Amino acid sequence: MEQLEQSSPRKVIDQLPLLLYSIRMIFNIDKYYSNKANIIKLFRKLTNQMITCCKNFIRKRTNNLRTFWNFEPVEELIAVFNECIELNKQ
Repeated sequence: MEQLEQSSPRKVIDQLPLLLYSIRMIFNIDKYYSNKANIIKLFRKLTNQMITCCKNFIRKRTNNLRTFWNFEPVEELIAVFNECIELNKQ
């Protein structure tokens, strides 16, 4: 599995069920992660990687523009943001 930061939000959404299943297995089996504080740290890291994934995806799709308010075509920019919003919902 490639790193989440390098993926697109669509790929992360597809990988999310398997990832959450793996975290559940870690929580049930591993003695270190079987407490709430450590599993919260793991989820925080996962969430931060998902946010970084969306930021990198937006940068790549807008060609690293400092400002994307003048990006053309607008429909493509909306599609990029919608993909990131969908990841957030998942």
